[in-house]
Amino acid sequence: MKIGIMTFWNAEDNYGQILQCYALQKYLINLGHDAYLIKYDRHGESQKKMIQGGFKLKYLNIIKIIKIIILKIKIYLAKRKNKMRKFHEFKEKYIKQTDITYLYKDLKLKPPDADAYIVGSDQVWNFSNANLQNARNNLHAFFLDFGNNNIKRFSYAASFCSKVLPKEFINEITPLLQRFNYVSVREQEGLEICRQCSISNAELVIDPTFLLKAEEYRSLYLNENVKIPNRPYILLYILGYSINTKVIKNIIKYAKLLNLQIIYITGHYRFDKYYRYYYYATIPEWLGLIDNAEIVITNSFHGCAFSLIFNKKFAVIPFNKKLEDQNSRFNSLSELFQYKINYITENNYDIVSKLDIPNVSFDLFKNNFNKILRESDK
Repeated sequence: MKIGIMTFWNAEDNYGQILQCYALQKYLINLGHDAYLIKYDRHGESQKKMIQGGFKLKYLNIIKIIKIIILKIKIYLAKRKNKMRKFHEFKEKYIKQTDITYLYKDLKLKPPDADAYIVGSDQVWNFSNANLQNARNNLHAFFLDFGNNNIKRFSYAASFCSKVLPKEFINEITPLLQRFNYVSVREQEGLEICRQCSISNAELVIDPTFLLKAEEYRSLYLNENVKIPNRPYILLYILGYSINTKVIKNIIKYAKLLNLQIIYITGHYRFDKYYRYYYYATIPEWLGLIDNAEIVITNSFHGCAFSLIFNKKFAVIPFNKKLEDQNSRFNSLSELFQYKINYITENNYDIVSKLDIPNVSFDLFKNNFNKILRESDK
């Protein structure tokens, strides 16, 4: 069966985003399907709306303007550094993809050729903080509102990354979701949102990164001859800004007491004063650094996922402020694998010396995904 995958793919510093895309495609190919990535430009849609709306300068004060300028400078510098990660080279080498990049109007006018479309994984259904008018094109794209009615539509481990959606979004996605042949989500909260859309048979499934064995990921970095540090180290993998930075300060201090090196990988344009520890790893290097770390400290879902895959000691720095809802992803992981995830605060940072090696099985999770794919291929 020819399968087009709609997911996030154009990150330059989000390792989990690219690897979940790689894993789902590789898994489908291993099953005998002709799977490929549909390169959809969700940022192009958002940028278009922003330009059309313009900037309302009367609502900006000088402090906000300065913050915007500083942010633009940081993004520019990050993009220059991100070239060292070589994400583009990885995608070109390992991910089969469309030659063109689509906007939603292109998907409607000339849909990608496929017997089935699959949306997921990652936060493809996260519209919790969006304005419906501005987000409408992205919403319809990621709810597979293109192609003829004969094409099968599936979701695999799609994430709403939220406990609730505004009523107007529920009304918008309900008729779209009801066209799906199979619906699965990544978090427990997603099942409730599906029920609000009158989808009672949605399944809770594991992230696609868990569909491949640790050996398949190891081959990616072993084949690239990745060099691993000789000294034992703690790997910090931190995305964004909504965390308590005092935690990082205390972890670095404590690592020195334990005689552990610090390797610090950031993403989502994160900058802080600990840049001397920064390392701009390629995707194979990132895998190798997790696999060989003494301890992994992260606020990333996929940082946790690969720590579980490689059976590494790990702990989570939780999100705070506006992104607290994203902690539900860690809670879902904990519930799925019956494994207690340790959270680090500025006061309990010493738990890094008391962490246990996780030992979980991914083979226990059965769902109807393979069965439905087989039946659809007949």
